[in-house]
Amino acid sequence: MELKNIRPARLRLGITQAGLAGVAGVSQSVIAKIESGRIDPSYTIARRIFSALEQKRLADSPKALDVMHPGVISVKPSDSVADAVALMRRYSISQLPVIDERIVGLISEATILSHTNCLRQKVGGIMEASPPTVPANADFIVVSGLLQHYPIVLVVEKGVLVGLITKSDIICALA
Repeated sequence: MELKNIRPARLRLGITQAGLAGVAGVSQSVIAKIESGRIDPSYTIARRIFSALEQKRLADSPKALDVMHPGVISVKPSDSVADAVALMRRYSISQLPVIDERIVGLISEATILSHTNCLRQKVGGIMEASPPTVPANADFIVVSGLLQHYPIVLVVEKGVLVGLITKSDIICALA
């Protein structure tokens, strides 16, 4: 971030000069002088201001809890693939976490399609690796980044699966 971007960032976040000054540990007049271009702050002061802006941005951004689906439908490794398919059809979903006291994997439409004649097999025999997990207070941007590489992100609190987030959840949250 450049010094000229402090004012637009501050306004975008809805912070007054005094509010930013208080969080950054500088005076309001220093913020005003930096924004008007009358002074060039020291590296330490600029870093404190940028850090304060980033803290505010993170505090204001949506969290995993805000976009997740609670009440996760899951299967056990010992369940048949046919049972997993039935759940997917009943709930119109394309993937299910596999849980055996803890998250052990994922079964998806793609997994099932890649294993012909697998309906009589156990889920544990064909499941994919477990998707990433995040805490409920994980930043929206972190979850969005994970979904660029994984089909699903699981939300865990105190070791318990409490929700899941898909790409469509992120897209809906942006609207």
